Amino acid sequence: MMKKRIMAIVLCAVMAIGSKVSVQANSSASQQQVRVMVNGTEVAFPDAKPFIDANGRTQVPVRFVTEALKGTVDWNNSTRAVTVKRGQITATLTIGSKEIRVMNVPRTMDTAPVIVQERTFVPLRFISEAFGAEVRWSAAEFTAYINDAYITDEEPSDVYKVGDFLIKIEDGDMVSVTADNTLNVRKNSGLQMLEESTELYRAAFMLQILTAGDLLKQRVQVETALRQNLSDGLVNEIMSYTSAVQSQFDILPHKIFEEADYMIRVIGGGGAITYRIYMLD
Repeated sequence: MMKKRIMAIVLCAVMAIGSKVSVQANSSASQQQVRVMVNGTEVAFPDAKPFIDANGRTQVPVRFVTEALKGTVDWNNSTRAVTVKRGQITATLTIGSKEIRVMNVPRTMDTAPVIVQERTFVPLRFISEAFGAEVRWSAAEFTAYINDAYITDEEPSDVYKVGDFLIKIEDGDMVSVTADNTLNVRKNSGLQMLEESTELYRAAFMLQILTAGDLLKQRVQVETALRQNLSDGLVNEIMSYTSAVQSQFDILPHKIFEEADYMIRVIGGGGAITYRIYMLD
């Protein structure tokens, strides 16, 4: 009987020690400081610090990250909404809402902005990708790495992200939002770049050359866009196939090209060459 009591006491003591160690370990992890790097330079947060929220997302004070990306921040106290802007690119988030509107096109996030220590915190990935930047999280270093190839020493480029592809918006381009809440960009060369609504694919992106426009310039713009993610060999094959269309009277039969996570449908006729890029899950 005595041995059983001693064993019970020892077991309780071991469990208590284990519980204490676990609590201390969790406490230590929660206090670990999240770091944010933009193009190799660490972003300084003078007061409120970044943290990992309950959804596992990195929340950051919006002003300091936006300024590191060479953007500006505007706060609307009546609507409790924050708008970040860089050039022509804008993104608006509202406290407590999982919707982000990029160029007034609504997108859904998996977490919402919050206010902590009188600072507006926003999900790092969504705010960075609004400017076309890439975000990588290192769990080992507890660090978020932002790579923005479109920041220059002079002026950052205006880019809009469609799945894995970026639309570069330049002076003279006509930008509008479609009835399906997608972005439509008409380049001054005549090229149309359209984000398409889709439920079958991860994302869809259309490029359409108008033969009545600057045909050579449009071809260069399409080729540049395709090379963002497709291999040189496939891009060369696609561009060679579409080179047969030189006027509004030329017809190009429908053809499908595939590579890795992408399917590209090409067709020509009626004064246009249409490239539809489908990003597969």
